[in-house]
Amino acid sequence: MTYSGSALTAIELRFEQRFEAAIVAVNAAPLLADQPEVRAWAEESRPLLVDLGARPWLEMLDAALAAVANPASLPTASSAEVPAGPAERSP
Repeated sequence: MTYSGSALTAIELRFEQRFEAAIVAVNAAPLLADQPEVRAWAEESRPLLVDLGARPWLEMLDAALAAVANPASLPTASSAEVPAGPAERSP
């Protein structure tokens, strides 16, 4: 099977869009992994990342999803360091 230039470009564009969508899922997962839609993105993205051997992205995705499965590992507001705002600073 041979592809013309425009068909090959269309295939590349679809692949690039799928890869970009997978990276969005990886980046969203640490912040929003408890959201069903983001978890669905992660499930849809995993096969592409596996096929590509994209181990660093898979590791980030797995860590984010595992953190939601184990809420004790998530940072809490009380444990986060928050700098004092202007009203809270001492003169």
